Amino acid sequence: MRALVLSGGGAKGCFQVGALDYLINEEGLDFNIICGVSVGALNGAMIAQGDIVGLKEIWTNIKSSDEIYDERAFGLLGAALGKDSLYNNAPLERLVNRYVDQQKIIDSGRMLRIGVVSLHDSNYYSIAETHSSLKKLILASTAIPIAFSPINVSHDLMSMVDGGVRNITPLKEAIDLGANEIYVVLCTPAKLLKVKRDFGNVKEIAFRTLEILINEVYNNDIETCLEYNLRPDKKKVTLHIIRPDTEICDTLAFVPDTLQQGMDVGFEKGRAVLNV
Repeated sequence: MRALVLSGGGAKGCFQVGALDYLINEEGLDFNIICGVSVGALNGAMIAQGDIVGLKEIWTNIKSSDEIYDERAFGLLGAALGKDSLYNNAPLERLVNRYVDQQKIIDSGRMLRIGVVSLHDSNYYSIAETHSSLKKLILASTAIPIAFSPINVSHDLMSMVDGGVRNITPLKEAIDLGANEIYVVLCTPAKLLKVKRDFGNVKEIAFRTLEILINEVYNNDIETCLEYNLRPDKKKVTLHIIRPDTEICDTLAFVPDTLQQGMDVGFEKGRAVLNV
């Protein structure tokens, strides 16, 4: 079975959209299993419902970060005074509610898994396409700590945040579901480049630190999968890794021209990887 695994990355998810455009519209690929965290959860849900057109529409219609999140009153000062996040992701929630169609996903027969983490028990939860609160959990999967508030879904799923905190590339899930061919679309390069700027406030330091941690986690995930293939007791998994050569943008930089460039880069990178 063929699987698609989509990492987190915020605005960097534009790269995934371009790569998916190439894989689906140029190569004619379909996927039985789709696993995603953070922005990969939203992008993955759209692919699971067979709507690459709608996915491209979401990203090409973003005119500013205001269509994804609003800054809370007092910003960093508000956080220091006890607020649980810097931003309000109500605009993103409206996008999720408008575009994601759970019934289409279920009817497609594709298996969708999105990842979230509970701040209460620290566990990673893999959510299936049939979950009654799927849309809310997709939003929770995109809730980057500090940036966005944790989301309470139910008594069992409290204070849920970005699944990338524990599992930025859910490769094991895809393998456990029966995948023997996996397309992994990552949002950042294998090695983060040196950033030529000062980090002048707590927010910039926090988000750069998070990017470094996430990059380390998913490099480890890829290594683990490659090592899995060397074990004689395990079935072999064909792995196609599509990732940018350089950083696309900052995690929360939803700038139209940059997003379009990221999609273009993703499209060409998808072509390059599949035509080596």
